[in-house]
Amino acid sequence: MTAPAAPVALATRNGAPGAARPGTGSSDPALARWSSWPWLVLGLLLVVHPATPGYARSMAPGYLIGVALLVATSLGLRRLVVPRAPTAAAVAVLVSGLVAIFVGSQRFPLEPMLLTFATGLAHAALWLTALALLPGPDDGAARSRSTRRRLTAILLGVIAVQGLAVLGVVEGLQVVGAGSPRALGSLGNPNLLGATVGAAALALAAFDRWRRRTLLLLPLVLPILLATQSRGAVAALLAVLVVLGLRRRALPTLVAVGVALALLTVIPNPLRDRVQHLDDDHAFSRPMLWSTAVATVADTPLGIGPGNYRHAFPVRAPVAGRPWLVHQRHAVGLTHNVFLTLFAEWGLLAGGAALLLTLWAARRLLARGPPDPLRQGASLGAGVLFAEMQVDGLEQNALGFALFLLLLAAALKRCAVPDRRPGAIWPAALRAALVVGLIALVGWRQWSLSATADLRDAVASYVSADAGDVGAATDDARAEVEVITELLARAQGRNPISPEIPVLAFKFHEAQLARLDLATGAGRAQATIVDAVAALERARALSPSDPTLPGLLARFWIRLGRGRGDPRSFDLYQQAMSEVLRLDPLSVEARLDLAQECWRAGQPARARRLFDALFAIEPDHPGAWWMLGRFEEAEGRHAAALYAYVRSEEAVHNARLGLGVSHPRTQAFYEKALEGVDLNAVRRRIHVLRRELYL
Repeated sequence: MTAPAAPVALATRNGAPGAARPGTGSSDPALARWSSWPWLVLGLLLVVHPATPGYARSMAPGYLIGVALLVATSLGLRRLVVPRAPTAAAVAVLVSGLVAIFVGSQRFPLEPMLLTFATGLAHAALWLTALALLPGPDDGAARSRSTRRRLTAILLGVIAVQGLAVLGVVEGLQVVGAGSPRALGSLGNPNLLGATVGAAALALAAFDRWRRRTLLLLPLVLPILLATQSRGAVAALLAVLVVLGLRRRALPTLVAVGVALALLTVIPNPLRDRVQHLDDDHAFSRPMLWSTAVATVADTPLGIGPGNYRHAFPVRAPVAGRPWLVHQRHAVGLTHNVFLTLFAEWGLLAGGAALLLTLWAARRLLARGPPDPLRQGASLGAGVLFAEMQVDGLEQNALGFALFLLLLAAALKRCAVPDRRPGAIWPAALRAALVVGLIALVGWRQWSLSATADLRDAVASYVSADAGDVGAATDDARAEVEVITELLARAQGRNPISPEIPVLAFKFHEAQLARLDLATGAGRAQATIVDAVAALERARALSPSDPTLPGLLARFWIRLGRGRGDPRSFDLYQQAMSEVLRLDPLSVEARLDLAQECWRAGQPARARRLFDALFAIEPDHPGAWWMLGRFEEAEGRHAAALYAYVRSEEAVHNARLGLGVSHPRTQAFYEKALEGVDLNAVRRRIHVLRRELYL
């Protein structure tokens, strides 16, 4: 982008700047024609699309298409002029993101990084388009009123659609929380839902100049807000109201906030119930997530790649002294702070640009100016969402972040602080390339997903079929193999950077091997083994840090060794499991599996070391203690076996307490750990060994 020779608001189709007209800001008819279409697209994107069935699945591609259409509405204009500071910040974030993708591709899969970057690119495009579309302080009262009406319609639509989703009229979601379900609407996150409807209601009240009729929003918004049980959303809303009251020296506003807090505390409601029953020690706290993100930034200042914090966190998770947290590491995907997300995933340049842009925006928004309901409403709505972004991952949701960018752009454009330098030009050629690129990306993505889905279904059918009934030598089996081979080649050709496709190839070859064994096809078995291992190696090359891939290879080798009696298989199994532990050093399951196999293979010393390492991470695994007791008793080490059985009995009680942890993954782990452990059997072995040792 280059700077024009003089400040202009917009250039027409032939490039001649329009002459300013008092009260309107521009006499350019192209602007008047253009200004209606973007609002239609925004309404479809923010109101209509979230009301459609399957929105959770179509949100990302729908957002990219919506932004492409939004930008396409401006292609009739040769140039758009946008403020220089927001443009520079957007470019800096995108450049930093590209560098982070290059750095992160050495460890993490490329495909999700590119898709996350595309979403960031769409955010930047929406941001710049909104800055060009929305009226400035000199554009007259008529255009301001028109913008307020359009924003009012969109915000009312957002509240209505999400309210219907909570009621179940529109397809919505529920998530079971501590005590009662939390409303998600169609957005997929209760905190986002609460912040969105709260921001929309506050903006609408300011747009309407705080008239009493805005109180009619309370019966609609308050139940949604309480149904989300979101502490962050309520705190963000009340904090913004407090800032408003202090800035305006409005005592009634501060009194209203105090009364609201008192009512929320005294009157029974879902939010109060959740706060009272919530035990923050049951899950990773925000400071834990933030400290881990800071450590990630210190290690990789150029960024680990967009969307990769979910891969980086499990290895760094602060679980010392809290073993129940070990089992929920892989459920964490966000830093829960927008700046830390940019610093950790997109790099120092992106985080620094966002901080500078925040300071620039704060200076403009806090400057005194004439009363302006559009500016005030947009500022308050954006403020609620910005506050929520400091404690939650709102920036990862297309709708929530798009609404934030739209409100922030509206507030900034109405600021009275003049820009010292002319704006940056966004040429039509660049906008056209962006439109084509976003549409092509969505088209390629859907095209490749259809091939992958066909392959996934075919492999699942082949794997689940009874190998004893379907011999490898039959004509039907050959035809099925040929079909899957063709599907595999098609999927690989459409998406060569997806690690899922070689994993599906591995599962297919593994199932082939089982059928070859039953069909006495020993001559082809070795070639199939080579193909299976090669497929997994391709997957590992695409996703080097994924511990599940060497885990698949380890299970393949141990099954092969048991079925064929090949002694080399156990060595290969150990190598693969060592790689699993290198990639996921906190894995309890990997240590338990490896310890059992080492003991069976006659390596008790290594098995004991693995059990010791396991218990250092998770001391209350009843199944592991029971296995250790059985192994020690078989070795004739009765004192060690007795100790293991006693610890197994204690671990049973502690694991039952662990079932009370309010996180589904922790509960699932302890349920599985208790399986196969008969407390009466444990007590019988304790009784027998005590009599043998002490009587």
